[in-house]
Amino acid sequence: NKLGLVDRSVILLWLEGLSYEEIGEILGISVKNVSFKLVRIKERLKKD
Repeated sequence: NKLGLVDRSVILLWLEGLSYEEIGEILGISVKNVSFKLVRIKERLKKD
């Protein structure tokens, strides 16, 4: 897969059921960034 480490971590944590807030805390990124990354990751995965 061509996802970077942070993107992979975001999607895996989301699939495990963590909230955007929890994901952001774990990875040290904002909730808004988590949301943006998930939208972008889902779009990339749909293309593949």
